[in-house]
Amino acid sequence: MSDTDNDADPRTTWRWLALLTRATPKWLLRWVARVAGRVIAWRYRDNWARNAARYLQFQLLIEGTNAGLYSDHVKAALDVLVGHMPVYVRWLHSRVDALLVNQLFMKTRTVTAPDYDNRVLMLHPYTVWKVSAEQLALHLVVEATQARLGRRFQRNRAGRIRAQRRALQEAVACARILPSREALLDRWERRLGTYNTQFPEAAA
Repeated sequence: MSDTDNDADPRTTWRWLALLTRATPKWLLRWVARVAGRVIAWRYRDNWARNAARYLQFQLLIEGTNAGLYSDHVKAALDVLVGHMPVYVRWLHSRVDALLVNQLFMKTRTVTAPDYDNRVLMLHPYTVWKVSAEQLALHLVVEATQARLGRRFQRNRAGRIRAQRRALQEAVACARILPSREALLDRWERRLGTYNTQFPEAAA
């Protein structure tokens, strides 16, 4: 797949999504992103299976403008995991076979959205483009931890809150061993602190 393989100009879709995100709660947007990811995976999975690049046993479902750049950044993040904390690659692969970057998600507010039924993890294109390989790797750590904890933590609100807190704790612990740990630690510790304040029952 090349940068010129554009199915359609996504800007019209972005405009509609921008309007949607202004009035829609984040939890609902995450659900919408998950559903949209399932539709995209169902529509294009056979074609991707034939043509998608593979890296460290993951399919890279990346098309359209800047596909090469996105692919390089995703590979760099996976290399960080392999080099510093390879267990999370195994955890992620336990429930995910493919990493999806699609510009239709450009205006959504969720960084990641897993579709475990199709074994696909959506990554926000702007995040993939903007953040460092180490920062993106930590987002993958969060998803890998959620995958490791499994469905039993998704059955109710209390379980989901505890799982997210554990995932953030894992990201903080991993940030401590990365070369850019000072900047990463500040960001992820603040994120964990904000989450504990918002959901004090998570620490109970």
